[in-house]
Amino acid sequence: MTDPSFSIVHDHAQRTVIITFDGQWTIATAEAYIAAVTADIRATPARLMPRHLLLDIRTCGLHVRGVTEALVEFRRNQIGEMERIAIVSASALDAMQARRITAARETAVFDALEPARAWLAEADVQTG
Repeated sequence: MTDPSFSIVHDHAQRTVIITFDGQWTIATAEAYIAAVTADIRATPARLMPRHLLLDIRTCGLHVRGVTEALVEFRRNQIGEMERIAIVSASALDAMQARRITAARETAVFDALEPARAWLAEADVQTG
């Protein structure tokens, strides 16, 4: 595993935020992530707030209980519900953990980015 990190990228055209987790996370990584997401939410104009989340956790380890609990608590208290969340994961266990830290009306797990992106785009086509 690499040093723990994350990236947050907005696709304003698709109203999607793409978050990539990498490495074996610690409580300090989770705290840095929470601070970054909080700052990102404050800096994003309401008209550009994402409706969908693409969470790429293929190279991440969230297995430390305290990390998962911190992210679940943050999601409960700070982050609004997304319409759709696509989780790109390398394992069923990681996908189960990711479902705990996310909230959406619809959540699906994929093993590659392109099907995940297509599924998110499909929601916009359906709602027109």
